This record gives sequence, C-alpha cells and structure tokens, in this order.
Amino acid sequence: MSDIVVIDDNESTQAMLRAFCAERGRTIATCTKGAEAFDLVLREQPRLVFLDIWLETRTTGWEILERLKESPATRHIPVVLASAWRDDLQDHRPLIAEAAAAVLVKPFSIEDVDRCLDFALTGTPGT
Repeated sequence: MSDIVVIDDNESTQAMLRAFCAERGRTIATCTKGAEAFDLVLREQPRLVFLDIWLETRTTGWEILERLKESPATRHIPVVLASAWRDDLQDHRPLIAEAAAAVLVKPFSIEDVDRCLDFALTGTPGT
C-alpha cells in the first residue's frame, strides 16, 4: 500500500511529488489515466489522493472526485485537488467545499505542496 496516490498526466508533476514524498519517507503510486484512477485508489487505500482536475483522458478529475466520495470504500480518503484552471475551480466551489481536503493552483512550489499535504493529512497547517 502507498501513502499517497497521485493522479496526474504531467510527468514533471509526478516526478516532483515522487521526490518530495521520498524525502519525507512516504510511498507513492501514480496514475495518468482517469479510467484507472478509482481502481488504483481502491487497491492502494492511501492516506491521501493528489488529483489533477484536467487529465488527457475522457475521465475528468471531477468525475473521479465524485466517484471517490460516493464509494464507502474510498470516501474517507482526503483528496487534494490540483489545477491550473482557476475559473474551473471557481465554477466547482460547492463540490470542492464538500469533497476536497485542499486545493493547489498550478504552478505550485514544494512549500505549497508541503503545507497542503500537512493540512490534508493532519488537519493543521504546515510550517
């Protein structure tokens, strides 16, 4: 089982998060396709899901988020949303407020990720 599942079609983002998590002793599983995302989370049962909203597949991050939060097997897992599309985040504020533990706007820094993951995993802001 992995501590964190990253669902993002950007290899640079995956590499950054993989290095960040390794430095902190956390394991990570990654996925680039929305169609594979739910099964990966179900199988891994991570402590956290990092989810890009726009994937280069037919399944969007919004659909994955809804499915994760509808399933009794995954609804307890915090989800950090990531997107470069601020307007899209604004358009989905009710869903974000209900289902997301935190939001990162791309491009983000390692410090942003650190604070966001600390908050999502512990409920307290990182330093």
